[in-house]
Amino acid sequence: MILFKKQFRENIISGKKTTTLRKNKCGVSEGKIIKTNFKDISLKILKIEEILKNEISESIAKSDGFVSKEKLISFLENYAPGTEKFFLVKFENLNAS
Repeated sequence: MILFKKQFRENIISGKKTTTLRKNKCGVSEGKIIKTNFKDISLKILKIEEILKNEISESIAKSDGFVSKEKLISFLENYAPGTEKFFLVKFENLNAS
């Protein structure tokens, strides 16, 4: 299971959010179908890759549901202060509208 903040629910449902950055792999692996903390959302994990904070691009920020790279980095600095390495988890919402 992957837990998401409530603020991301609508972007996951609409398909605007197709990635998440995590400090660890959260026990998921490529090809697996997982549940989320939102009962109506199941995700298929497409790809997991390690990424450094300084490698975050505008396209990664957009796929993570943020308006800019700077907003995503600011969020990560609050969520995981001092963390430089993340796992970029690409997913497909199996319940997309």
